[in-house]
Amino acid sequence: MQQNNITSPSGGQPLSFQFTGSGFEYFKIWIVNLCLTVITLGIYSAWAKVRRNRYFYGNTQLAGDAFEYLANPISILKGRLIAVAFFVALSMSQHFSVMLYGILMLVFLMLFPWIVVRAMVFRARNTAFRNIRFTFRGTYGQAFLNFLLLPIVLGVLTLGLIFPYLLYRQKRWFIDNSGFGTDYFDFEARVIDYYKVFGVMLLIVLALVGVFVLFGGLAMTSLGNPVGRDAQAQAIAGYWFLGMAAFYLVVLVIYGFIFAYANARLGNIMFCGTRIDGHQFEADLSAWGLFKVYLINLLGIIFTLGLFIPWAKVNIARYMADHVYLIPNGDLDRFVADQQSAVAAVGEEMGEMFDIDIGL
Repeated sequence: MQQNNITSPSGGQPLSFQFTGSGFEYFKIWIVNLCLTVITLGIYSAWAKVRRNRYFYGNTQLAGDAFEYLANPISILKGRLIAVAFFVALSMSQHFSVMLYGILMLVFLMLFPWIVVRAMVFRARNTAFRNIRFTFRGTYGQAFLNFLLLPIVLGVLTLGLIFPYLLYRQKRWFIDNSGFGTDYFDFEARVIDYYKVFGVMLLIVLALVGVFVLFGGLAMTSLGNPVGRDAQAQAIAGYWFLGMAAFYLVVLVIYGFIFAYANARLGNIMFCGTRIDGHQFEADLSAWGLFKVYLINLLGIIFTLGLFIPWAKVNIARYMADHVYLIPNGDLDRFVADQQSAVAAVGEEMGEMFDIDIGL
C-alpha cells in the first residue's frame, strides 16, 4: 500500500482504508450473477446486487474491521418492479394519449425527489460498520429544492454556469444529512473549489476546440487548393488526414484525462471537506493515477470483450481505498463504543412500509 505524508492535527495516526478483494474472486461472483440474471429475465438482478455489494463492502476495511451491506434482495426487487412498471406505463402512454403521457411525466418529476431521498435512506440504513448502521435524514422538500427546482430555474437563467454551485449544494445536502449512529457528518468544503475544477476543465476543452479548428482549417485549405490535383498535393492532403486521425486519438486521451482529473479533484474536495465529531477525512487522489487505472481498465475490457469488468471494478475500489484516510480525533474505538451505547439507548426506527430500494 502506498505510503502517505498525511498527518493528524491532533497527533492521531491516520487510518488508511484497505480493499482486500481480488479480481478473480469477484469474477466468479460476477459471472454467476450475470448468467442467473439472464436466465431469470432480470429477476435475479436484486440478489446479484446484494452479492456484489456484500463482496465489495466486506472487503473494504478501516482499522482492521470491514463494512457490512445488510439489504434484503426482496426489498430491492420490490423497488425495481415498481420502477419498471412505471416506466413501461410511461412508455406505452405515448401511444394512447399525449395528455396521459404529460401527466405521468409530471408525476415522475414530483416523485423524483422522493426517489432520491428513499435511495439515500435505503443505502444508509443497510450499511454498517462495527455493528452500527449509517443513517440519512434528508427530506423531500430539500431534495425538491436541490435536485429539481434550482437546477431547472437557475440552470436556464444562468445558461448552465450555476452547475458547479448546484453540485456543491447537492453534495453538501447529502453529507450533512448522513450520519453514523447518532452523530452526523459535516461538509466544510467551499463552493469556489468546485468552480476551480470546472474552470480548469473548461480551459482545457476550449484549448482543444481551438487546436481542432486550426488543424481542420489547414486540412480543408490543402484539399480545396486548385493545385491539389497533382500527386504531391494529394500526398500532403493525405498526411493532413493522418495527422487529424492522430489528433482525434489524442483528443480522446485528453478527454479521458479530464474525466480522471474531475473525479480526482472532486473526490479530494469531498473527502477533505468531511468531518464527524472531530474526526476528519483526507484523500490524495491524483488525476494521473486515476487516469492510469481507467486506461488499464478500458484496454482490458476491450481486449477481453468485457470479461475484464470484474478486475476493472476491483482496480477502482483498491485505488480509492489506498488514497482515502481517516484522521481520528482521539481514540476511534472510544468513538465507536459511544455510538453503540447511544444507538442502544435510542433504538432504531426501521420503517418496513417504505423499506425498498427504488433506484435501478
